[in-house]
Amino acid sequence: MDDIAYDSESERNADPCTSASCMWAKSADGKIYMPYVIASHYGWAYAFDKINTLNLNTPYDYNSVMQYHRYAFSGNNMPTMVPIPNANGEFGTANQMSRNDISRLNTLYKC
Repeated sequence: MDDIAYDSESERNADPCTSASCMWAKSADGKIYMPYVIASHYGWAYAFDKINTLNLNTPYDYNSVMQYHRYAFSGNNMPTMVPIPNANGEFGTANQMSRNDISRLNTLYKC
């Protein structure tokens, strides 16, 4: 299975790109690198550092109150994040906790 710049399936945090309309081709090392641009001042670059997720056996949640919006930290009014597979999907607009947010909190606090 392919994932963006990951070597093994145990590191995966995304669905593989299996369609002919994948946006980014594999590089010579067999990995898929997704291009992104961070504003020239780099003040918020740390917000996109790669970290391990703590989803607690719940799926990725575009409706989470913790989800940044499409233009978060953009210095040029261009999107910093685009959802896959539906690039027009809405995310980052939650004004209340999602079911997954609540489930994660209940798990963390053993409720």
